[in-house]
Order: sequence, then structure tokens, then C-alpha cells
Amino acid sequence: MSLDDRAALEDLCAQYEQYRTEALAAREAMEAVTATATSRNALVTVTVGSQGEITSLVFNSQGYRRMAPAELAHTVLETVRTARSSALRQLSQCLPDVGIGDVRVADVVDGSADWASLLPDFAPPGSFDTARNRQEGNTWPRG
Repeated sequence: MSLDDRAALEDLCAQYEQYRTEALAAREAMEAVTATATSRNALVTVTVGSQGEITSLVFNSQGYRRMAPAELAHTVLETVRTARSSALRQLSQCLPDVGIGDVRVADVVDGSADWASLLPDFAPPGSFDTARNRQEGNTWPRG
């Protein structure tokens, strides 16, 4: 192995170790994520874990007893959604700023990824004349 090859290999190993360290730290931070939300009327408080699972549901007063069942259900569900949304934002912040092309991992997690740019049209090599078919509006060979 030449000195240039050895230096390139050592550089690659160092980059790998850095990515690995960052990935493990991100995983640890993500596992620790929790989020708490309180309903607009302050009657319900919900805490969720990193997977969006409800870890705590507290009725802050007896006021919920005067609510219609549908109103209480709506209040609880809205509060759960708020807590989950907060947890998702925190999870996105834990992710390393890497991705494929212009699409970042955090964009995939929060739903803002442009899937068309991530997954462009594909035609198997030699299956048809790509330029001609695209001009004609065909994106896949016809059998």
C-alpha cells in the first residue's frame, strides 16, 4: 500500500469514526426526548416520549367532569397532537445535518422533504431512448 493510499484510508477511517460518534450521540439525545403540552383551557396536561407514546395524562382540575364526552375527547386528542408535534420538532433537531442531495434527514422526519427530487424518474438502462420518450411525455417503457 502506498503512502497516499494509507493516508486516504486513515482519513476515511477518521471520517467514519466521527460519523459514528455523531450518530450514537444523536441516538442518545433522541431517546431522551419528551414533550409536555397543556390544553388551551388548562384542564389537561399530556406528556409523550420520543416515540410519541403517552407517558403521562393529567386532569388538572375537576372541570373536565362538566365537559361533554365529545368535548373532553377533542381536548385530550388536541393536547396529545400538540405534545407529539413538539416531540417531533425536538427529534428533528437531534438529527445530524446530512442527507441525500438536497433532502436532509430532518426534512424526511418532519414531512417537508421533496420526494420528487429524492426519487427522480428512473428507466432501466437500454430499455428505451430516454431523451425521445421524455420529449413525448413517456416516463416508462411501454411493453
